Amino acid sequence: MLLAELVKLSERMEQEKATLEDAQTVPSGYQMQAIKAFISLDLDGNFIEVNFTSGQKGKKDLGQSYAVPHVMRSSGTRAKLLSDNGEYVLGYPKKEGDPKVVERHQAFVQTLQACFEATQNPHVEAILKYLRAFSLEDLKPHLTDAYLPDMNVSFEVGGIRPFELPEIQQFWKTRVMGGSTDTPDAHDDPSGLQSLISGKTGTIMEREPVKIKGIPDGQTSGMNFISANAGAFESYGLEASQIAPVLVQEAEQYANALNALLKDPNTCLRLGGMVYVFWTREGTTPPVGLMLSQPSDALGEGFFDAFLTEDVTFKATSRPEQIRDALKGVFSDGQKNLDLEKTDFFAVGLSASGSRVVVRHHIKTSVAALLGTLGYYYAAQHVVSGWSGQGEIHGIYSLIASMYRDARKEMTRFDADHLLAFAFSKEPLPYTFLQRAVQRNRAEKRVTHPRAALLKTTLISRGRLNMGELEQLDTTFADPAYHLGRLLAVLDDIQGAVMRANATLVDRYYGSLSTTPASVLGRLLQGTQHHLARLRKDKPGVYNLKQRQLEEVLQHLKPGTIPRVMTLEGQSLFGLGYYHQKAQISQAIQEKSAQKKAQNPQNPLFDEKESNDE
Repeated sequence: MLLAELVKLSERMEQEKATLEDAQTVPSGYQMQAIKAFISLDLDGNFIEVNFTSGQKGKKDLGQSYAVPHVMRSSGTRAKLLSDNGEYVLGYPKKEGDPKVVERHQAFVQTLQACFEATQNPHVEAILKYLRAFSLEDLKPHLTDAYLPDMNVSFEVGGIRPFELPEIQQFWKTRVMGGSTDTPDAHDDPSGLQSLISGKTGTIMEREPVKIKGIPDGQTSGMNFISANAGAFESYGLEASQIAPVLVQEAEQYANALNALLKDPNTCLRLGGMVYVFWTREGTTPPVGLMLSQPSDALGEGFFDAFLTEDVTFKATSRPEQIRDALKGVFSDGQKNLDLEKTDFFAVGLSASGSRVVVRHHIKTSVAALLGTLGYYYAAQHVVSGWSGQGEIHGIYSLIASMYRDARKEMTRFDADHLLAFAFSKEPLPYTFLQRAVQRNRAEKRVTHPRAALLKTTLISRGRLNMGELEQLDTTFADPAYHLGRLLAVLDDIQGAVMRANATLVDRYYGSLSTTPASVLGRLLQGTQHHLARLRKDKPGVYNLKQRQLEEVLQHLKPGTIPRVMTLEGQSLFGLGYYHQKAQISQAIQEKSAQKKAQNPQNPLFDEKESNDE
């Protein structure tokens, strides 16, 4: 059960914090809130000064964050303890003439009074003395323009912040978690409702005590997992969040755990109107979010180099296992006793619907199984780069963006869903990926490295390619669609060796040759003969090279093998063939350029296109 696992995660987080000297633990019933100003008093309640804090960047500095007593508010008057906005603490209205301000300030004082009666704390008593004799007009000159009434303000008494005292924390925990009738988020249910998470009876929440924040397109004030604000959602006479009974403490725990995951780029990934969070049941959660969004940054710049080599002694079919074994070190770093086979991994996809959190995906697997699928996911992407001669592993957004003209406007939440399902469980990628990718190839008249990687990954996921196939130029590959793509790259290179045209062969023929090759192939080859004739006359060395390349490609295109209409898979293979041949041509130019520089180190500056003149 998702919420039960988040409760366990929260408990583990608190245990881990307890072992760290500098870690700031958040007491039960508390939340991190920005406080802009502290009113400093002595123990007799006399005013000393106002101290301002600063800790947030942006247009509006709300102050430094502290762990303070918290209560959820929607529309009613609900006071927090010791720290709140100016309306509650000072009776300082955001809008002049608001009749609710007096009521809010009185509620704040009443909450303080209840705290003092329960704790007899002298610091709380000093604040009560100050507020009973308080005059807003006397305080305003000390507030300056840095403070606005919607900002939070608290108190320091004798140099102590009362909300940090253990007895105050215990009072608030009892008030929030113990079913106090003054606290609207909890209800000590007389009917003995059992928590759906733990099966325990106790203080059942009426409203979730902590909001979920960080869901794309969700309410900035926070969202709910469990809520019912209309009769249609109610049943068995239960209202609000009691439709799914959960202890208040458990609700606080699962919300705190999820909010912590959402704040950490290592444990979350935001894409296409959704956010995905990741964690493990035991041990430290590895940076799965960054491993998917920025693999090289998360794993180190050279992590994949050993696995993307083109060394003939390296077996490409074993690449997934090699990457899997290397990832074990990332997942078990410093955790020697962690059993990856028995340690569970969780991935949850969330989106917003009004004020509610929508759980769209919930994946549970073992860390060991995850390592295997991640190794397969990374290895499937490998395509040789045209300039570096090595492969490159892309982040998930880069792969998705390769299918669109403007990914931020056009991508859908299903794109990330499909890629993550493949990364976590090898589920086949949809044919729509191929369709969008080949459409972008035609529109842009080129094949980018991320798009080539996505085409190959999709074909592998659907069993149309084997692992290790078409990672680089393969002159033995049987499908003519692949060699038609190679042919276009060779013909374009021949044209480029003769002239610098405003509209290249790729500009003019990529779309037609990749979709209806039989109708344009003859015309293309006929035009190339004129270019070859000119090369034979002006650059015989280049002519011999280009003629050999052309003959090698044409031997794979026998009569009767050229399709009239290319299938979607054929168009994908065409794109890979074109990309591989262009990469091979680019690498050849670089090699000749390097040779020329080595032979003439005193004159390293020259046009690399001159390499075609030899």
